[in-house]
Amino acid sequence: MTPPNPPSAQGARAAVLSLLSLGLGLVAAFLIAEAAFRLLGIRPEPAGRIFRISNGAALQFPGRAGHTVIDLYASNPRRSFPIDLNDPAVREDLVRRKFTRVDEARATNPYGVAFDFNSRGFRDREFTPKPPGTRRLAFVGDSFTEAQGVVEGASAVRLVEGLLRRRDGTIEAWNLGVRGRDFPELEALVETALELSPDAILLGIVLNDADRGPELALNWPRLNDSIMVREQTPAWLESRSFFLGFVASRYRTWRVSSDTTAWYRALYGDENRDGWMRTRAALQRIQKLCRSRGIAFGVALWPLLVGLEPSQPYPFEAVLE
Repeated sequence: MTPPNPPSAQGARAAVLSLLSLGLGLVAAFLIAEAAFRLLGIRPEPAGRIFRISNGAALQFPGRAGHTVIDLYASNPRRSFPIDLNDPAVREDLVRRKFTRVDEARATNPYGVAFDFNSRGFRDREFTPKPPGTRRLAFVGDSFTEAQGVVEGASAVRLVEGLLRRRDGTIEAWNLGVRGRDFPELEALVETALELSPDAILLGIVLNDADRGPELALNWPRLNDSIMVREQTPAWLESRSFFLGFVASRYRTWRVSSDTTAWYRALYGDENRDGWMRTRAALQRIQKLCRSRGIAFGVALWPLLVGLEPSQPYPFEAVLE
């Protein structure tokens, strides 16, 4: 058998030149794309991190009780955040009121909204005995109920209270929302609401509020939740390139959205059957407890604010069925 002919030197040079040409073409394409992105000012939006300052020692429930916490953001596109740390008078007032890290917060997150917490750690007035003739509605839930990022007057609790008072001026609405609370902690908040002698309790639930089994819970840290930002620091080149930064940001957004959607669906599927059963049992206990005391009880499902356009399918429709 005749051995195959070895590749000629001319063929090897042609292959090298082809690879070199391809490499130079890719570099040229990257430089053109980078120049275009810089010229047009297209770059990834910064992560929507929240910087929090307080005039107390703790930021979270229940240590936040009796203090004011301010959530601060990098921008204020809708002018919905009334606090502006760029104003010297605002900074001086906060320092006088013993807020810490004011100047540090101003460097990246100058716009904010304040949360005044009562002595129990809730965003509402102090607990008092119910006056005769008054009817009370207690809202219980997580950050959606607490109204994270929203001034108190625009929170769902205050808006509903205003609407109900147009019919009956004796109605009071109370906000017992605590950000980050899921089951089983939400059941404990319902028990706290009973101290107000409410006539009705409304439990606000988001898809991620269900109790979770240990295996499913282990997947939580790796996800960048759709309603919370946990972005990692970008690589050196990515942080300096408009083009690479934009592409990487879009890819992460797609990956995170896909992973988070799958995770939320798993909360109500076979992967979390035991956790969902515990959640249902807790809801039944709450209903039974309220019924025994003559308290009306209802559940409000907050939608995740994705896929709500008429032209797009809501990704969690099956969960709600």
